[in-house]
Amino acid sequence: MSGDARPVEVSANGDPATSHTFPSTGDWSTVETAGVPVTLKAGTNTITLDSGAGYAPDIDRIDVPT
Repeated sequence: MSGDARPVEVSANGDPATSHTFPSTGDWSTVETAGVPVTLKAGTNTITLDSGAGYAPDIDRIDVPT
């Protein structure tokens, strides 16, 4: 959720990051789902979200479809 659109760099397992802007949900009480494609490997993975010096989107959880 975020009252403002917020950009973030997303990477998995040290791969180069890609820039994504999470849209505003309209207010600070509305939750939204955003899809971000990353390449994962079998087993343990590390997903990094980096907003640099700016505000990051509020992330509640990360779901990985099977």
